[in-house]
Amino acid sequence: MVGFGKPPADDVAERERREIEVWRTPGLEVSASNWIENFLDQAGDAKVFWEKLGEYRNYFEGSGRIVEVGAGQGWAVCILKKLWPEKKIHATDIAPGALSASRLWEHTFRVKLDGACACRSYDMPFGNESVDLVFCFQAAHHFGRARETLVELRRILRKGGTALYLHEPSSRRWFRSLARRRLTDKRPDVPEDVLIYPKIAHLAAEVGFKTKVNFVPTTTNKDFVGTVYFHLLKKGLLPRTILPCIVDVVLTKRK
Repeated sequence: MVGFGKPPADDVAERERREIEVWRTPGLEVSASNWIENFLDQAGDAKVFWEKLGEYRNYFEGSGRIVEVGAGQGWAVCILKKLWPEKKIHATDIAPGALSASRLWEHTFRVKLDGACACRSYDMPFGNESVDLVFCFQAAHHFGRARETLVELRRILRKGGTALYLHEPSSRRWFRSLARRRLTDKRPDVPEDVLIYPKIAHLAAEVGFKTKVNFVPTTTNKDFVGTVYFHLLKKGLLPRTILPCIVDVVLTKRK
């Protein structure tokens, strides 16, 4: 699903259907081998998420109620619940099949989430101004209805609340096709795209957010090509504000 503008409704519906369908067939609980393989596969992403927690820890520590959007299996929120068991922490994802694995992660971390709900990013079951922090990890570029999602995030966030789009593949519009092809080659089973970060910043300002885009060309959990490319970006040998790069987007609801 795309993270810029507003694609045709039927296009969004088809991509959402594919996202859900990928997780419709049971797999993780079929055997111990499947679960161990999945656990090891997620470990690389968890290392990146741990780095993000270090960078944005004050946002998490200062929030009483936290919601992850596009949580997938819910392992990231289980990490949060392990760190801060007193906080109200919820997982949401478009795919019920993905969220069904959250109980396995709860068992792994010996925690109990305060909720795991299958819903769209632009239609979530939380009251107005009832959430302190919303975050996504490598998920916002899947949100087909970017503006509607931002409107929904603003609705559920308390005044001065924050939404974090963490570790998102991003690009300027003219490099979108190249960046998208790279992502699709790595994960062809689901629709992939990149955030067009100037467009996201523009949409966020329209609906009432103050936006900061941080360029973070980390080499953690990257293949050889990605490691070399992001190393060059990190050293300033390639222009990270022009070429495709990883970004964190900090969205603060205006009071």
